Amino acid sequence: MTFRVRNVTLGHPTYIPEAPVDSTAWPWFEAVASRLSGLAVVLLVVVNAGFATLVAVRRDRSFVNRWTRPLVVADAALVLVAGGMPVANWMVQRVGGAMLALLPDVAVNAPAEPVSPGGE
Repeated sequence: MTFRVRNVTLGHPTYIPEAPVDSTAWPWFEAVASRLSGLAVVLLVVVNAGFATLVAVRRDRSFVNRWTRPLVVADAALVLVAGGMPVANWMVQRVGGAMLALLPDVAVNAPAEPVSPGGE
């Protein structure tokens, strides 16, 4: 990312990024959300297939009674992640974009090289 000088205040140049935050942050968040959602779906299938396989192999009622509640909790968590990440992505883009639009243009003080107090 490149920076451009906006003004010089008290001997320190003020830099602002050339690309706005929303154009760089949204694709990253969307990629993370889609990966988490896909991973949750894969884990949901793997966990349930493993449980079904163990039930078929063991044929033990105490095993089913012992592990059904944890399986339901894991399934609920994975379903919430798989369905919630697209919703979270939408909320971040809409609400975050609206909040960024309300903010004034904030510059970042990041001198490229040390500046002496006299500005020399």
